Amino acid sequence: MAILPVRAHGIDGTTVTFQAAASGDQLENGRTRVLRVKNTGAAARTLTFTAAGKCSVGRLHDLQVVVPNDSVEYDIGLFREDRFGGVVSIAYSLVTGLTVACVEFGVLGQGTGTHVTTAGAIASRSLVSLIEPHGVMGETAATPFTPNLLNGNALYLDPFTYLYVSNGSASALTPTLRAGVASNHGFFHNAAAASMPAATSRVLGLFSTERWGSPVFIDWTGGGAGVQGFLVRFGNLDGFGVDVDSPPAMGASPVTVPMVGEDAPPDIATQGVAAVAAGGRLTLLGPSRVMARATVATRTLWVRATRRCSHGFLDDLSVSVPNGTTVTSLELPPSRFGPLAELQWDATAGLTVLGVAARAYSG
Repeated sequence: MAILPVRAHGIDGTTVTFQAAASGDQLENGRTRVLRVKNTGAAARTLTFTAAGKCSVGRLHDLQVVVPNDSVEYDIGLFREDRFGGVVSIAYSLVTGLTVACVEFGVLGQGTGTHVTTAGAIASRSLVSLIEPHGVMGETAATPFTPNLLNGNALYLDPFTYLYVSNGSASALTPTLRAGVASNHGFFHNAAAASMPAATSRVLGLFSTERWGSPVFIDWTGGGAGVQGFLVRFGNLDGFGVDVDSPPAMGASPVTVPMVGEDAPPDIATQGVAAVAAGGRLTLLGPSRVMARATVATRTLWVRATRRCSHGFLDDLSVSVPNGTTVTSLELPPSRFGPLAELQWDATAGLTVLGVAARAYSG
């Protein structure tokens, strides 16, 4: 196994050095580290990031990302340490044509720049508002760097935002960032990034709000004609990954599952309800459980989660109900399933269900 070397980004938008992907690659986790990947192979590649820590309901949620074969650079991250561990293990469906780099975004312009006594006049205050999210809940694939027109000089930022820019003009341009906050010595420390040749792209970030403020203003030599770009904000990949269970869809008229208390031993034969194809709903009165019995064949019972785990997933629950006289019992905490649990099953014949509250209940 080999840990990928860290490639840093700073004020000059340093070009990242890629290396060939190899079996056993690992990424040493960090607060602002991502995996950058490029696929020049003959087909799409699947990257699997192995979960190392269980979520609040005791599950491991791996992450899988499909990277198309379009030679575009994709960023994947950030990686929560409580989910992926201090060292993130990466597996590839095929390494041919795949290059990778561990990128760490440093504070933009730290220790560099010019010293001026005022922030200076701003020629334009147009807002760059388009945000391309990375790693946010519900994302289904890595987001490609597809530039959008940069219409102004003002960027509203947070500590996990960076700027991706592309120079589409016929000549080199130099971006100058204007400090919006004076230092403890009373100076505004502006900073000029490295000159961008024509037809090149760069990443600028991260922005320390204690130096740059919000919004951040950028001037361009030549006025910025032909410059395109967008902002990227990193999240923690919550809810993005491999889910474990996939229950059938609920029908239009699910059965209401009766709820009884523990003041007398529950009897599923006389108090339970027969399963119907549309599924069932059970009102949870605090800590509760559901009982199930199958008398024709072994059945699968699902309970839909309505509240997300600590890693952002709706962890549905499934259990096999054996054929016979044995009664299967499942605990249903409202913190996971909400006040109204939804039940579903693979078949209905011979299946009976009953809800039981963990306290005396009447009515």
